[in-house]
Amino acid sequence: MLARPVRLRSLLSILLVCAAWPAVAGPLEDGLAAYKAEDFDAALRLLRPLAEQGEAPAQWGLGAMYSSGQGVLFNPEAAVSWFRKAADQGHANSEFGLGVIYENGFGVQQSNTEAMSWYRKAVDHGHAAAAYNLGVMYDDGIGIARDQVQAHLWLSLAVARLDAAQEGMMHEIAAETLRRISAKMTPAQLAESARLANEWKPQP
Repeated sequence: MLARPVRLRSLLSILLVCAAWPAVAGPLEDGLAAYKAEDFDAALRLLRPLAEQGEAPAQWGLGAMYSSGQGVLFNPEAAVSWFRKAADQGHANSEFGLGVIYENGFGVQQSNTEAMSWYRKAVDHGHAAAAYNLGVMYDDGIGIARDQVQAHLWLSLAVARLDAAQEGMMHEIAAETLRRISAKMTPAQLAESARLANEWKPQP
């Protein structure tokens, strides 16, 4: 069992997992496929012009590359800039990326409040890993008063949305964290979490 929950901090380890890859062929799809295949030279060549034209997934791809220093020099400030351009269009992976960046202080002043705000936006757009991080922050009382009902709410949403087959390790961590928190809660707290989960709806 996990002694304490672990937040999903690494952009490299999770941005690839959490991204939805379009199936239709085209420059954007080819660029994202190159990024997933770690052909970063091709990804940069294909994605940069599209990012400059305002394509949110391409902007996210550049942000991910700058945040990791793959295909480009490591540049957290550039990562923040590209993530923010995409996040302003409601791009969930970019909102999540900004949450990780603010939580860790990569290229910005560290702020748990900003991190939670971006995680919440990403969750509202259906991002499971952001729901996990938000739940753990409520459980730890990071950036906000500790609240087990809220922790259980967001962790239950994360578990429900993480694919156990595709995201096995992430799903296992989230499920174990949820079990640990559930064991400490009263029936009334669990019922309140379930009510809130039933009322929650992702935003378009």
